[in-house]
Amino acid sequence: MLGAVAGVQVTQSALAQDAQRRTAREVGAVYQQLRAELREAPAVHTDDTGWRVGGAPDTADERRQNILEEWYRAQLKQAVPPLVALWEPLMGVKVARFFVQRMRTNWGSCNPDAGSIRLNTDLAKKPSECFAYVVVHEMAHLLERTDNARFIALMDAFVPTWRTQRGLLNQLPVRHEGWGL
Repeated sequence: MLGAVAGVQVTQSALAQDAQRRTAREVGAVYQQLRAELREAPAVHTDDTGWRVGGAPDTADERRQNILEEWYRAQLKQAVPPLVALWEPLMGVKVARFFVQRMRTNWGSCNPDAGSIRLNTDLAKKPSECFAYVVVHEMAHLLERTDNARFIALMDAFVPTWRTQRGLLNQLPVRHEGWGL
């Protein structure tokens, strides 16, 4: 017995039971909220049957498009570091930072002064060899700013088949704003 509070006898078991009830109530509320959020969570699911963009049933097409864009961005953010790590010692450069963003007209860009490269989110939709070509192309700009004869010689040395990848990539649209999911 812990004593009397306002004329009520309080026991340790009564406190434990009260704590359990409060905990169950609070955890239950959190659990229910989490379940609701997970049901409506924006997600992209892929399997051998195709793609599904998740979300609440009433999720607007624009929101679903944003979910898909974020998923593409996340895919590239995972794919870039190992590729950069592979090519840095081969090229003798260091990429200080990389960015992934929507770009309407370019596959990538480079800021040699900052040591950073930018990659178009839509590269996630293209063949992997094209993605690798763009990463190496932008990294080569850390050695040579412009697409001059020295730059072409560097690309020939690093990726002898780069013209094939560039040709394939140039046949594909960068992005088409009117395309749906």
